[in-house]
Order: sequence, then structure tokens, then C-alpha cells
Amino acid sequence: MRGVLVFALLMAASLAHAGSALVSMGANVNFQMATSGRSYDVATPFAVRLGYRFAFADLIGEYSYVKSSSGTEMVSIAQSNHEMILWGRKRFPLTSRLRPFVAVGAGLHVQTVSTRFGSSSEDESGTSPLAASAGGIELKLTPRLALSVEGRGTLAEGYSPKPLLGLASYLSFVF
Repeated sequence: MRGVLVFALLMAASLAHAGSALVSMGANVNFQMATSGRSYDVATPFAVRLGYRFAFADLIGEYSYVKSSSGTEMVSIAQSNHEMILWGRKRFPLTSRLRPFVAVGAGLHVQTVSTRFGSSSEDESGTSPLAASAGGIELKLTPRLALSVEGRGTLAEGYSPKPLLGLASYLSFVF
């Protein structure tokens, strides 16, 4: 046990010299099939990212959440979606401030649907694996602040259509 702890501390110390931590906040715009099945709705989940920036690549954990509801006081449907994704992102320096990137991710999608009919209600919840890919561009505003915009495709069991397409924008702070 002591050897594992020493090894973990040595790995953390070596990573500290190789890069820096980053924190990002942003919003996504996802285009999903409407409940009617005939049109698309736009969902705008809020996302928080924590990660580590290496020389030309990033390792980022992302959490996003969106809730939607429709119906009347007597009959309603509420849906909440949570996504947890671990991203690997490769940056390609174009200039000192502009960096295109590609990313792949894997994680979990947790969906809860609540249906209410008068005084009775029913909740359904499900968790499914998730795979994602993205491409975008990062603009370095200052040495510690960056703005990124990306297009992404996400595939999970609870999504309609498959893959779910979207756009995302993030403001990142690099420490």
C-alpha cells in the first residue's frame, strides 16, 4: 500500500512539471428529436470541465446537465439528462493564439423521465454508456484564458437522433 502511494505521488509530481490544470465553463446547444418525432428541439445544457493540459494534448472530465418539461398541470412529462464524459483532446498549434483541435470521449448518460397524470406519477431512469467526438478551434485570449468553440457528435442509447449533434462554447482558465 505504501509503495502505491509513493508511486502515485511521484506520478503526480512528474505530471505537475509536464503541464497545467484547467477549468472550463460553457454551454452546449444540442439538436434532439422532439417528442412528436416530427421535428427537432434545441436543448442547451450547462457544462463544467476540469482537466489537465499537457504540451499539445488535454485530458478533460466534463459534466453537463439539462432539464426539460412539457404538458399541463394535470398531465406533464419532465426529463433530465446528465452526461459525464472523459475527453482526450489533441491540439494543433496554427499560430501562437489559434489552435484547432480534435477530441474523442467516453462516459455515461443518465436520463430520468417523470410522467404525471393527475395525482399519480411514474418515474423511469436509465444509465447508458456514451461515446463522443468533437472538432473545433481554441483562441488563446491571454496566457491563462482561452475561448473554444466546437462541433460534436454524441452517441448514447437514450438519444434520438443517433448520433446527437451539437455545438459547444467554453471559456477556460489555465493554472
